[in-house]
Amino acid sequence: HISAQVSSVREVLPGREYFIPHMMDKANPLTITETDFMQLIHGTPAPIQNALYMKLTGISPIVGTELCHLASIDGDHSANELSETELIHLYRTFSLMMEDVTSGNFRPNIIYRQEEPVEFASLPLTCFDGGDYEAQSFETISQLLETYYAARNAITRIKQKSVDLRRIVQTALERNYKKY
Repeated sequence: HISAQVSSVREVLPGREYFIPHMMDKANPLTITETDFMQLIHGTPAPIQNALYMKLTGISPIVGTELCHLASIDGDHSANELSETELIHLYRTFSLMMEDVTSGNFRPNIIYRQEEPVEFASLPLTCFDGGDYEAQSFETISQLLETYYAARNAITRIKQKSVDLRRIVQTALERNYKKY
């Protein structure tokens, strides 16, 4: 339940009609044409990975990074510096991802770094391949979200408790050093 006191954009209450809020002139990634995509991305002075999620509805920062990785483009370069060939390749990569989305071909996964969940997505994240990262797949996005947030919550609680313990131990050590 989200009342008008919580959100100035819309109320989410039983019986109320749900609407998508104003999306700051973002384009629909499922219906955008190649020409519109190229004009939209190329006309943005931001880094490529940021331009993708700033200009397209439903694209998260990690999906923007993943698209750049799949297209073998450095996502930190400015979008308006892309060559036409790079833009075409980025669009092709983007359209392949959107085909997976429209066909319902999801593969929810969580990326872990040493038992700590780092990121999650409904499509595979290959930008984390190798190194200290490990992926775990799930059957449904609900299972993924439950697991991700439970693990994040447990890690947060452990860190909070360890801070208190470290402070107690540090105080005791300092007192003992002074006494010594």
